[in-house]
Amino acid sequence: MPQYRQSENRRLLLIFLLWLGLQVSFILYTGNSLGGDVWAYAKSAQVFHETGRLMIPDRSPQSLIFLTIWSGLFTKVFGFSFLTLNFA
Repeated sequence: MPQYRQSENRRLLLIFLLWLGLQVSFILYTGNSLGGDVWAYAKSAQVFHETGRLMIPDRSPQSLIFLTIWSGLFTKVFGFSFLTLNFA
């Protein structure tokens, strides 16, 4: 493999790792809290985690259905918390 190709790959890997590190540090910085209109999502995820029932509030977007089911997979493994919802 030519030298310029190796340095290009290393540079792309470094950029990716920096981006990943920023994402993880941001998630950890937000901690166990939610903000804005995410409370409808958190409540739907909590009800789904505790009862297995899909509960969507009236004024919520349709994407909340997928997000609730997706977060259910995470909360079944890691337990319900806002940090788990942030990772999901």
